[in-house]
Amino acid sequence: MSHAPATSGQPPKRPRRSFRRPRFHRAFLGLFLLGFVWLAMATVSDYGPMWDCWEYYIGDKNLAFFMSGDIDYIRKPLVNLDIYQRGDHPDWYALYGALQGNDAVEVPHLIWPLGPTLGALTKRIFWDWLPVFDPIAAQHLINIFLVALMLAVIYRFTRLRLGLWAAVIGILVTATYPRFWAHMQNNVKDVPSAVMFSLVVIVVVEAVRRHAWKQMLAAAVLWGLALATKANAIFVPVVVAPWFILTLWLRYRRRGRIIDGRMIVAIAAVPFIGFAVMLLAWPLLLVDFPHQLMLYLNSLVERGVESGDAAVWTLRPLVDAIVTMPIPVLILLFAGVATMFWDVWRRRRLPPVYLLALTWLIVPVLRVSVPGARDFDVIRHWLEFVPAVAMIAGIGGQRLLRLAFRWLRRRTVATPLWRWRRAVALAAIVLWMLPTMVWSCRNHPYQLVFYNSLIGGLDGARARQMPDANDYWAGSYRQGLAWLAANADLDAWLMVGMAEHIVLAVREIWLRPDLQMKPVTGRPPAILIDDIAQTGATTYIMYAIRPEWYHPIVPALEGNAETVHEIRVDGAVILRILKLTVTREAPPSSR
Repeated sequence: MSHAPATSGQPPKRPRRSFRRPRFHRAFLGLFLLGFVWLAMATVSDYGPMWDCWEYYIGDKNLAFFMSGDIDYIRKPLVNLDIYQRGDHPDWYALYGALQGNDAVEVPHLIWPLGPTLGALTKRIFWDWLPVFDPIAAQHLINIFLVALMLAVIYRFTRLRLGLWAAVIGILVTATYPRFWAHMQNNVKDVPSAVMFSLVVIVVVEAVRRHAWKQMLAAAVLWGLALATKANAIFVPVVVAPWFILTLWLRYRRRGRIIDGRMIVAIAAVPFIGFAVMLLAWPLLLVDFPHQLMLYLNSLVERGVESGDAAVWTLRPLVDAIVTMPIPVLILLFAGVATMFWDVWRRRRLPPVYLLALTWLIVPVLRVSVPGARDFDVIRHWLEFVPAVAMIAGIGGQRLLRLAFRWLRRRTVATPLWRWRRAVALAAIVLWMLPTMVWSCRNHPYQLVFYNSLIGGLDGARARQMPDANDYWAGSYRQGLAWLAANADLDAWLMVGMAEHIVLAVREIWLRPDLQMKPVTGRPPAILIDDIAQTGATTYIMYAIRPEWYHPIVPALEGNAETVHEIRVDGAVILRILKLTVTREAPPSSR
C-alpha cells in the first residue's frame, strides 16, 4: 500500500532559477563576431580607395535621393552634393565628371547601386553624423557589417546541416581568407554581391526545407536586392536548382509531403518580386523607363563577352582559385570533397546539402570558364565561391577531427584531452589556420596580392606571368602618399604613373599641402619632361606595378630616376616611387 508523501501544508517551493550559461556554439559565435568586427574596423583605415572609387559618387547621389525624394539627384548626370564642399571629403564629383564627361547621361546604368548606396549611408553615419572615421574608411564599413551578417547566417546553417565543427571551421576559413579580407576592406560591389548571393541561397534552401512560403517571399526580396548589387545573382537559381530537384525527388521516394500549393505560388512569384525590388533599389532604371533598363540589359551581354579568348574554354579561373587559396584551406577542401564522395559511396545516397555545396563551389568558377566569358582581376568577380570553399573545408576538417578524437578515445593516456575535447579541437583548428593568419599579419594591408606556396607567392606568380599578379586596384597608394608626406622634399611635384585618378580624388585630404600634383593623363612624356626641366622642381613618380596600365612617363623615366621607396610582398614589388631631380641647364637624358 502506497502512502502520499507527508506535507507541511505549505505550497511547494519553486526551484531556484540559475543563469543558464550559453551553449558553446552561441558563445563561440558571439565572441568570434565581436572580435572579427573589432579587428576589421580597427584596420579598415589602412586600405585606400580602389580603382573604381569614382562609383562612390553614384552611391552618394542615390542616398541623397532616398533621403530627400528629389528626383533631380537621379535625373541629372552631375550634382555637386553638400558634403563634397567640405575640405576633408574626396572630390568624387570632379573625378566622376572628368572621367565620364559632363554629358555622361548613360553612364550610371553601368554601376550597380546597392553597395555604393549602403556605403554612402555608413559614411553619413560614421563620418558626417558621428565623426569616427575618415570618409573613405566610413564608406567601406558597410562591407564589414554585411560580412559579419553573412558569417552568422552561414554558421547557423552549417551547424544545423553539417555539424558544429564544420561551422566553426567554415567561418574561420572565410574570415581569414586573405583576398576575401582585402576586398572586404574597400570593395563595395563584389563583396556585397558575394554576401547577398550567399544569403539568398541559404534563405531559399531553408524555406523549401521548412515548407515556409513566407520565407520564400523574403528570399525573393533578398534576390531583388542581390540583383541590384551585381548581376552575379542571376546564377542563384543555377546553384539552387540541383539541390531543389534532389530534395523533391527524395520526398517523393519517402512518400512525404513534396510541396504545397502556397509554396508553388511563392516560388512562381520570386522573379516578379525580385525584379520589382531591383527596380525600387535602383531608381535610375525608373527614369526614362524603359530606356535606362534596356541600356543595362544590353550592357550585361557586352560585359560578359569582351574576352579575347571568346571561342575556347579556359582553365585560368580554376588555376586562379587554387593558387590564391591558403594551403591549409586547400588541404581541408580536398579532405571535404573526399569525405563527401566517401559518404555517398558508403551510404549509396547523395545528401542534398552535399550537392548544394558542390554546385555552389563549381558554378561561380565555371561561369567564367565557358567560351565567351569575360574575367579579370583574378578571383574578384566570383568571390561568392569563397563561402562554398569554407563550407566544404569545414566538412573535411570536421571529419579529420572526428578521426583524431576517435584515436584519442582509445588511449587511456589521452583521457584528459578527451574531457577537454572542445577546447582541444578549437586550439587545433586555430593552429591549423595559424600560417594563413601570420601571413596576413606580416603583409598587412596587402592581402590582395596573396598567392600560395604552390606557385611561389607573388614573385612566383609574376615569374610564371600570371595575369593581374599585382596590386591591381592600387590600394597601396594610401601607404605611398603617407611615405611622401613623411619623406618628400619641400615644394616637390608628384606624378602618378598608373591609375592617377585615385590620387586626384584624394589629394586634397592626403597629399601634403606643399606637394603639387602634376596630372599626366593625356600628356606625352616629352612635354612632361620639358616642364620638369624648365622649373627644376624635384619630381616624384609614384605607380603601382601594373605595366599594361602605365602612363608612358613611367618607362621613359624608370632608367633615369632614383628609386627612393618600394613596397614589397613575398619578394615582389607592388608599388614604387622614383625621384627625379633636374636643373634648367641639365634636362634629363631620357628626353
